[in-house]
Amino acid sequence: MDGALSAYDDAAVRETVRNIVLKAKHRAADYGIPVTAAAVVGDPANVLVQMSKDFGLAVVGAKGNRGLTQRFLGSVSSAMPAHADCPVLVVPTRSPHAGGEPHAVRRIVVGYDGSAGARQALEVAVAQAKAWDAEVIAIAGVPVGSLTGVMAWMPQEDDHSTLMAKVSNDFEMSMRRFETTHPGVRIRRVVLDGNGAELLVEFSRKADLVVVGSRGRGGFRGLLLGSTSQAVLHHAACPVLVVPPGSAR
Repeated sequence: MDGALSAYDDAAVRETVRNIVLKAKHRAADYGIPVTAAAVVGDPANVLVQMSKDFGLAVVGAKGNRGLTQRFLGSVSSAMPAHADCPVLVVPTRSPHAGGEPHAVRRIVVGYDGSAGARQALEVAVAQAKAWDAEVIAIAGVPVGSLTGVMAWMPQEDDHSTLMAKVSNDFEMSMRRFETTHPGVRIRRVVLDGNGAELLVEFSRKADLVVVGSRGRGGFRGLLLGSTSQAVLHHAACPVLVVPPGSAR
């Protein structure tokens, strides 16, 4: 009897999943998009991570436990940006993009710290801007306040002006080199005193897309997301595109 009940439950689950997949397929097809659909047995995060090896983009919703997306992401939307081989777009439930209707991308914000991951993120941001005819805003955060204790031997005003001037100059040179190798691309530059993650979250309120690298300066590739990427994913008001190492194309 238990075996029969188990078989019945399994069939019911499969039928429910099949209906969900077909509904999603029909919804996407309404917009004239070619769609294939499949119901696969396995842990969702593991299945999607494995599939990411063969695709150029993965899209997941940020579904927190009991809706608390401000506090933490769901298991799939946490695992995918950290372990996928392709860029991953995470759409928060509070984003206008999660309302079910197409939403044009007009303003793209990208975090830049000079790292290889940031350069890849900039490449992807520009590619998306070309596809959408959108503007790109590159942001560099300089947490001067957190360095005052370390550099207490220098006058505070010198700390601030010296660091800001150096970062602004390096940032400007990087953007100019990028624009030189990408004719027709124009990037707005923003250098501010503050934590990079907090600045990106703040700018996400007026943006349609935020692009970040999965690793910033330092860290262990493939182990965890960088602290900036994690913070932005947890608190951004718009979709976040996470670009893993080597995936920009």
